[in-house]
Amino acid sequence: MIIGYQIEDKHGRNWHDNIDRADNPCTVLSEQSAIKELKILQKTRPERDFRMIAVLEGDIEYPFFEWSLTAANDQYKTLGVSICHIPLDEHEALNELSYAPDCNMIMGRNTGWLIKLYDEPENNLGYNGMGEEFHNILVSAVKAGYRMIEIDADAQVHDQFPIF
Repeated sequence: MIIGYQIEDKHGRNWHDNIDRADNPCTVLSEQSAIKELKILQKTRPERDFRMIAVLEGDIEYPFFEWSLTAANDQYKTLGVSICHIPLDEHEALNELSYAPDCNMIMGRNTGWLIKLYDEPENNLGYNGMGEEFHNILVSAVKAGYRMIEIDADAQVHDQFPIF
């Protein structure tokens, strides 16, 4: 039974995402992805003489299916928010919250914070030491379908949030 496809060159070396995967030939592509990748490689690297091969059940001891993680039910859509939207006097409060044993939704990093959001907007209110603007960011993100926020110096500046 065919479980998927791989792309290999004329020397039998596996190829995936334009990186030679001879060191890890376990990635199995869908037929659609393999055809798309083959067309791209034939145009960009014609000297390699690529071809699509079928992968049969049992050919690869531990196959990694390209689609296996995309079908995961536990995915988090994350909104990047510039640190400039958080007042300087609230940075220390965020750091304290990230270490508080009763607050497991905020994780501190060297460049900012990751904040996991509750499904219900009102459940994202009431972080001690944080102002209305911070809570507005959390509620706005949940209402827009996000489940996590990354506050970072390199993240996007959003027009709808004040800058401090």
